[in-house]
Amino acid sequence: MNKILLSLLILAYVPVALSVELCPSLDSTSKYSELNKVIACLNNNITKLEDKIKAVNINAKDMSVPDNSYLSKGQKVNDQGVAYNLMKCSPTGGAVVCKFSILNSQQDRKLRFWARKNTRAIDFDGNEYLANNTSIGNSKTYFYTEKTFVKDVPMIAKIYFPSVPDNVTSFSLVELFVSDRRMQFKNISVK
Repeated sequence: MNKILLSLLILAYVPVALSVELCPSLDSTSKYSELNKVIACLNNNITKLEDKIKAVNINAKDMSVPDNSYLSKGQKVNDQGVAYNLMKCSPTGGAVVCKFSILNSQQDRKLRFWARKNTRAIDFDGNEYLANNTSIGNSKTYFYTEKTFVKDVPMIAKIYFPSVPDNVTSFSLVELFVSDRRMQFKNISVK
């Protein structure tokens, strides 16, 4: 019985003692009749603390960076009136295929997409992968693919990188060689 009375006394005293620290308008002579004021004050301070915790959590979320947050979702390079939009790079059976949407905004012209020594990808460990073929529309070749790009008509081009290990999940660089120009795309996810 004494333990129960002692527990009740502690439970009654702790809010009053805390309220004096957290609520300076209350003094240590507050009586139990003023317990509602004490509870209201403590509740107000608890709400303020919860708001501070939420603010800290929101700031922490803003500061946390997922491992792959630096990777670009899609990139576009404009060069001499042609927009090269890297749509995605995907693993397919020991290779990676990078898919581009190409839009020529000037007069009709031929563009040559090079493979072999000219078009390459580099992973974040510094390993280089040379493209072994390219395709535009229904044409696919092992050295280069050349097509006429009609003004304002988009076409799909694909670049094939063979022998990319399964553990490569991103490229630090995809360098596309078109006609006599180099287009660079950085921090590309492979998925």
